[in-house]
Amino acid sequence: MTPAKLRVVRLLACRRGSTMVGYSSLALLVAIAAITLMGHADSDGGGAPHQRAVRILSSD
Repeated sequence: MTPAKLRVVRLLACRRGSTMVGYSSLALLVAIAAITLMGHADSDGGGAPHQRAVRILSSD
């Protein structure tokens, strides 16, 4: 391959790679936001309130 073709291929690969990283980051942020919103929806839905675990000590 000629040096000019190698430069073009390298430039295209770099753009494609950075685009894939950008879309992957966006998909990860959307997934985190969806999980966070689902967690908030469950707690605001009027269901049973969250209870803290209480440790029971036995006297044995």
